[in-house]
Amino acid sequence: MSNSLFTTLAWLGFAAHVVAGLVAWRRIGDVRLVAGVNLIVALIIVGYWTTRWYAYLADGAERNITDQLFPMFAVLVASLATGTLAGWWTLAGLHWTVLALHGLVLLGAVLYAGFFRMKMF
Repeated sequence: MSNSLFTTLAWLGFAAHVVAGLVAWRRIGDVRLVAGVNLIVALIIVGYWTTRWYAYLADGAERNITDQLFPMFAVLVASLATGTLAGWWTLAGLHWTVLALHGLVLLGAVLYAGFFRMKMF
């Protein structure tokens, strides 16, 4: 992945979070849009890490549990977002917190890629 592609994807992700946050803020009682964005981001993270897990298994490599915290957080967010979209619970504050956290991570990625050139893979 080139640096420009990485920067473009990070900007697109950040913009999607800002737009979803603004639209959901206007309809403050409806948390489904925020939960949907959180679910999409979580599924992308889990999909990315699934290929890594298969590579780890094929190589017979052992990884620390701390390497798995990020994808396990994504699995937790995906399950909570699925429950919200299914109507089992609302958890509005939690979904807004996760949306803000994802937005900050994407903003950090945009700033990092903007100031530093790196070889991506």
